[in-house]
Amino acid sequence: KAPVTEWPPAEATPFRTIGNEGRTILVFFQKISGGMALGKKGRFHSAELPKPPLPAYRLRRMSPTPAASADNTASAPRLERVRARAKFFFEGDRKFFLKGVTYGPFRPNADGDFLPTPERAREDFRLMRELGVNLIRIYHVPPRWFLDICREHGIRVMISIPWAEHVEFLNNRKIRKQIVRTIREAVLKNKGHDAIFAYLVGNEIPSTMVRWLGARRVTDFVEHLINVARDADPEPMYSYASYPPTEYLLPQNVDFYTFNVYLERRIDFERYLARLQNLAE
Repeated sequence: KAPVTEWPPAEATPFRTIGNEGRTILVFFQKISGGMALGKKGRFHSAELPKPPLPAYRLRRMSPTPAASADNTASAPRLERVRARAKFFFEGDRKFFLKGVTYGPFRPNADGDFLPTPERAREDFRLMRELGVNLIRIYHVPPRWFLDICREHGIRVMISIPWAEHVEFLNNRKIRKQIVRTIREAVLKNKGHDAIFAYLVGNEIPSTMVRWLGARRVTDFVEHLINVARDADPEPMYSYASYPPTEYLLPQNVDFYTFNVYLERRIDFERYLARLQNLAE
């Protein structure tokens, strides 16, 4: 019997976009962790809050069909770039409503990538598409074959670029240069691939480190990383994933603001979302 899996998994429930009067708000629902991206301006309307996370489904996992081959990747149509304009994301002239999940990280494979096999990825994406998923967030820079399979299934990818946020990076020139090199090489690795939705050039620099180094210096450095990444590939969107203890880190050159939020109660989430909207104006 083919094994049965539950989708969405408990640690990654879908996220949606909602609108405001000025710029895009991306709300990222997760049971364990998550985030939200807010535009720089605009007002939030509580009546536009998204519905609760989607219920879980029981889906039967089957072996990939013979048609799921590398030939599909080569023949897959290119994905049009998504842009943040006013209060929505747009794919060309059409509004693009996000519905996505986190994916991985998995145990490293033989090549050191934190991803499953291509066959497993194809089957996972097939199940995701049945639920309407159109974007995934991953926490390591993927190989090109993974992005090809994402394009094959019409799924875009938000990529977090990992580096050592927990060390005293601004007071060590060698570490700073290594971080900049990491960002540049990560973006160049898959330059021009149309399945890339956006890069996050950092994730949750600890609040103690921010206080020690200085919020202005840290913000300036994050903005520098975004400039480096954008010079390497101007096509994707760029952001930095902050969290409540450092909600004041607001780089001015991002395409959208991003916050990881760990709130289980809807009322708490609503109140904090309103606060973040004020910060983003």
